[in-house]
Amino acid sequence: MSKFTPGPWEVEFDEGEEGHVIRMGKAIYNRGNYATHEVVIYGHGVYPEDGDQFKSAEANANLIAAAPDMYELLDLIRYGLITGRPLGDGIINQIINVIREAEGGTK
Repeated sequence: MSKFTPGPWEVEFDEGEEGHVIRMGKAIYNRGNYATHEVVIYGHGVYPEDGDQFKSAEANANLIAAAPDMYELLDLIRYGLITGRPLGDGIINQIINVIREAEGGTK
C-alpha cells in the first residue's frame, strides 16, 4: 500500500468550492504553499440551508478526515492482537476519541 498523508486532516465548509474541503499535511498550516494532493474538495453542491442533505455531506467529509487516525488505531490494535501484547487501558479512550472525530467532534 502506498503511504498516505498522516493526520491530522481537517474539514471545513467552503461555499466557494460548493462543498467541504478536506486539508491535510502542509495544507492545514500553510494555505498558500502545499502540494495539490494535500487538499480534497468534496464539492457536493449542498448548503447548510439544505438541511439533512448538508448534514449527510458534512458527516461524510468528517468520516473521510478521520481515516488516518482510524487506520493508525486499527494498526495498533492489530499489532497488539498479533503479538499478544496488552493494549492497555488507554485503548478504550482512543477508540472513543476516534469515533468522536469521525462523527465531527474534536479529538
